[in-house]
Amino acid sequence: MSERIKKAKRRYKIELMLAMALYLVVLAGAKFASKGMAEGAGLTALALSPMLPLLLAGAAFYRFFVNMDERERRVSADAAGLTLGLGILVSLMLGFLSAFGVLVIEDVMILFAPFLIIVWGLFRLFMGGRDC
Repeated sequence: MSERIKKAKRRYKIELMLAMALYLVVLAGAKFASKGMAEGAGLTALALSPMLPLLLAGAAFYRFFVNMDERERRVSADAAGLTLGLGILVSLMLGFLSAFGVLVIEDVMILFAPFLIIVWGLFRLFMGGRDC
């Protein structure tokens, strides 16, 4: 692995950890501040505020992706394609179960993004990708 890729990998890990720490702080703060808050634009903005650190994490991953070698890009892209297919099937399955009253889905969508990230990481691992 070249020094450029090692440096990009180190930078990515630092940026990702900072973004995730900020996400936890913003999420906890938003949940606390929303208690007793009336519906409206303020509550909507507060509910969406945890998305900002996630955008920072996505930007960090994109910068890292651009610096990957061709093999790692291919493994990541293939894993993303498989994750997309599995994500579509799982979301349809959950939708059908909910539509037929078999499963009551309330907060499951907040867990769907972490599910996809974990599945993508597992696909990368099984497809021979080096650690991120």
